[in-house]
Amino acid sequence: MHEQTYNLDKQVPDSAGTATAYLTGVKANYYTLGVNGKVKLGDCKASLKPENRLDSILQWAQNANKDTGVVTTAQVTHATPAGLYAKSANRKWQCDSKIMDAGAEALKCKDIARQLVEDEPARSMKVIFGGGRQEMGAQVHPDAEETCPRKDGRNLPQEWQNDKAARGETHAYVTTTRELRSLDIDDTDYIMGLFGDIHVPYEVDRNVTLDGTPHLREMVEVAIKRLRRNDNGFFLMVEGGRIDHGLHYGQPRRALEELLAMEEAVQAAMEMVDMEETLMVITADHSHVMTINGYPERGNNILGKVEFNEDVTDGMPYTTLMFTNGHGFNYTWNGEEVMRLNLTGVDTSGKNFEALAGVPTHEGSETHGGEDVAAYAIGPMSHLFHRVHEQNYVAHVMAYASCIGPYSECDRPVQAVKNVYRSDTFGVTTLNLFPHQFIHPTA
Repeated sequence: MHEQTYNLDKQVPDSAGTATAYLTGVKANYYTLGVNGKVKLGDCKASLKPENRLDSILQWAQNANKDTGVVTTAQVTHATPAGLYAKSANRKWQCDSKIMDAGAEALKCKDIARQLVEDEPARSMKVIFGGGRQEMGAQVHPDAEETCPRKDGRNLPQEWQNDKAARGETHAYVTTTRELRSLDIDDTDYIMGLFGDIHVPYEVDRNVTLDGTPHLREMVEVAIKRLRRNDNGFFLMVEGGRIDHGLHYGQPRRALEELLAMEEAVQAAMEMVDMEETLMVITADHSHVMTINGYPERGNNILGKVEFNEDVTDGMPYTTLMFTNGHGFNYTWNGEEVMRLNLTGVDTSGKNFEALAGVPTHEGSETHGGEDVAAYAIGPMSHLFHRVHEQNYVAHVMAYASCIGPYSECDRPVQAVKNVYRSDTFGVTTLNLFPHQFIHPTA
């Protein structure tokens, strides 16, 4: 199946509007989360109106007594995971300081990190894995980049633990691989794991020791072990969010290594669940503007170069992977003509190599693409993923398959899906999918 990803007000979408679409079943505006099209970017007042706020598949699953969770390599308050639980007129309002920057009117709104800890349905999520210690007000490393610091002095992970203790629920807060592996999963009701001050480190940079960060696969394995304890089933969303970040920075090696990590996570999930009662959806919320150039030889490294093409007028090599825009723009004027970077002898396969781009952008600001993205599904009701559909169709299929939310009164001779595992990916124009979220027939 292919999805049309545009936001209501943008031909090419951002990840907040798309997350709202495929998690609530309603298309939304650029940069807005969990609210309908009547809420424009930054309109705090409109976002507080009950009629403009949307329930997501996370809420639907919990209403059906299913356990729920999210795993991401981005911040747990980033656009995609926040699409599960947040209602916000601006995806950037992850912490209180960003709301302060927006002015007095915005102060009436609650930042996304607080919504994760204080409000339903996030408050009842059994598993929360990702980055974002800074946004949550937890202790960060002294040299951490300051992107969204809390000004209110609140330590939200500690408040999350206090809340669970007050409710008499067993819980655990972990920050390293060692702590994750030390969990008694069978005797822990709620688990929060924050594995990065900002995002979870890229796979190529990850500290693989016990005092470092767990692999995405391991996070998914722990999440499923916890969630499958519920006989009513579960819903799990998994995001390979750093695939997107590698592409925004124009660094194909980083993006592809993240994709391979997601592939391992998908394989692990398929081995752990009963596919007769689990719907697994793997898709992208949008594409990127990366493309595959012609005509490399078969067997050539995908991160390599075309050394010679007689139709290339400057006679210089070029990379197989390039971007139509990005920070990799590298052209000069020699007084007579525009010259591009000569890649002869340059290793283009390194993690920090920036692929050439046609239009210059700020660092980390390569744009999304607007073409349709693919959605793959396996398990009960997966046959409903077919043809070309609007992106919000995805939420409806997952809910229908699980008999939850708008379809909780379903009357079908076939038993409803027990678990939903959604794997969202960041697609690229040349790579069909970059796994980024999962749904276990729990919708």
